[in-house]
Amino acid sequence: MHGVYGSGMPATGFRPFDDYDSVGPTVLLPVAAAIGAFGDPVHSGRMTMAIFFVLLCTVVYLLTIPSFGAWGAAVAVLFMLAAPGSLYLARTLYGEPPALAFLIAGILVWERALSAKRQLLLAIVSGFLLGGALVTKYFLVVAAWPALGMWIYDRMTHRRIRPLHAIVPASSALAVLVGWIAITSIFGPQGTDTAGGHLSMYRHNLLFGIGSVDATLSWLLQHWIAAVICLAGVYSAAVAAMYVAYRPSYLFLALFAALILFWWAFFTTGAIPRYVWYALALGAAFAGASCTNVRRTWAKRPVGYRWLCYAIPAAMMSLAAWDTWPRFVNVATRDEMKDEYALVDRLKQDYRQRTVATTFYPLERVANLLAEIPVHRIGETHAWNAYDAVVVDAQSQPELASRPRLAARAGRYVIIEPGNAAP
Repeated sequence: MHGVYGSGMPATGFRPFDDYDSVGPTVLLPVAAAIGAFGDPVHSGRMTMAIFFVLLCTVVYLLTIPSFGAWGAAVAVLFMLAAPGSLYLARTLYGEPPALAFLIAGILVWERALSAKRQLLLAIVSGFLLGGALVTKYFLVVAAWPALGMWIYDRMTHRRIRPLHAIVPASSALAVLVGWIAITSIFGPQGTDTAGGHLSMYRHNLLFGIGSVDATLSWLLQHWIAAVICLAGVYSAAVAAMYVAYRPSYLFLALFAALILFWWAFFTTGAIPRYVWYALALGAAFAGASCTNVRRTWAKRPVGYRWLCYAIPAAMMSLAAWDTWPRFVNVATRDEMKDEYALVDRLKQDYRQRTVATTFYPLERVANLLAEIPVHRIGETHAWNAYDAVVVDAQSQPELASRPRLAARAGRYVIIEPGNAAP
């Protein structure tokens, strides 16, 4: 909005290369271009993410069409859309869909390099695409483990991966990542907000533990249909890659999805469902493609078993549709931002020239994004009477919302004018 790669506004100054969010330039620069062209930051951001998701659907289609045909690839895309989180991430500014799109595109080009004439060029291109995935979400460095597993299997069996196919893409990807980290370290915030500080902030996600298992397994049980489809898809991809027609890309993505499931269950203390979406989306895509392949698998079986050719795909598709339908309804009927819009409208109307604070930290960013109104983040014990108004979230902070001198209410938010009263 102001030609600055960072956060803030003219009234409060800017923070270049703010590490508040982990989404990289591969996402933020297209979003910035859309805002510059069309103005509205919310719609511009959502349209940009929708385009990224279309690109993800495209690379999933290209990934599966050689093995499953056009019909199988189309069903793979539909199943991926049915995975929990897909509809949400298709229109919100998170890095998971773009990162997965870069990852699949990179592994597709890399697989092509195994047998193409211009192997070096394709290996470099694949490395840059994989580097785009790393810059989008630093977390995807964990993809090195499934890549190692794929290489070990290849050395024990087909021996198609030569040193060029490993060294060149890895070097190119690391060059992209190191280059971006160098830029942010030189020109960005210092101290705890550097790349090293960012890593230390999330280091608990690299430590094994069982403290999160109650939450993660409970979530998977609540979404058992998605979990079953995911596991079936990961299994079918691994089997197809190793026993049907050797596809290193399938083996890599199957191992990657399995690693994400394991990591999410035992490493993420926050147990945020968005983090397991990689596995759910990949597993669903492979499960959908495999559904269309069941008929060929069972065609040579005795006649008494051939009904499975139709029963298994029908059951999988029915479960996916049943599990997804409520999410389609929510997309069409729910407006989860209505309270934020109502609050910002009230702030623009009555408090634009006054000092405003909030005890609910997301509102600091929301007011900036939607109206560029400076809102200071404060704690419960701060001197509230230093501000003309304090915004409190009545849903998560009901004890604060009950304080005296309530001036207005906007959905779940209340605006308190402390005046000279003690907090």
